Amino acid sequence: GVVFYQMLTGQYPYKGTNRSDLLKNIKIQSKNQDFSHLRISPLAKDFIQGCLTENPTERITWVDIYNHGLLNKKTV
Repeated sequence: GVVFYQMLTGQYPYKGTNRSDLLKNIKIQSKNQDFSHLRISPLAKDFIQGCLTENPTERITWVDIYNHGLLNKKTV
């Protein structure tokens, strides 16, 4: 999710001036993610949201990634 976010936006989804700040910000920001400001398709926003979901049990699975409309050849 982080790599895909960076590829689409040219920025990291989490900011920090050092490793400690980065880890702290990941914990804080991952609970309040809002991708509405991104100028990308709704499918891309949904994909990123699924990949960057904090709770691993709620995060998108490999099967869901493979079948997601953003990557699924049937919708392209």
